[in-house]
Amino acid sequence: MQLKHFTYTFLAFFTSIASWAQFQLKTQVSSQSIGINQVIEVRFAMNDDGDDFKRPSFENFEILGGPNPSISYVSVNGRNSMEKSFSFFVQPKKK
Repeated sequence: MQLKHFTYTFLAFFTSIASWAQFQLKTQVSSQSIGINQVIEVRFAMNDDGDDFKRPSFENFEILGGPNPSISYVSVNGRNSMEKSFSFFVQPKKK
């Protein structure tokens, strides 16, 4: 009986750990609408390492700056989190 209880506890514990470690990717832009001569920042933020991050083509935009990497580590009440981001400054090529 105790082996069965231990097995269920072990599975529940590792299932909960696996749900904490889900990869998240967020995309943020500095403005929802822009004019032809305006520059916006596009930021891709992830909660994992992101060393194999491949930027989008930005085919209708000229890249004026980037990628600008940033890493932040936060520890609150013993719980650690990490965010890595890449920012690009882009300008539209045409209307």
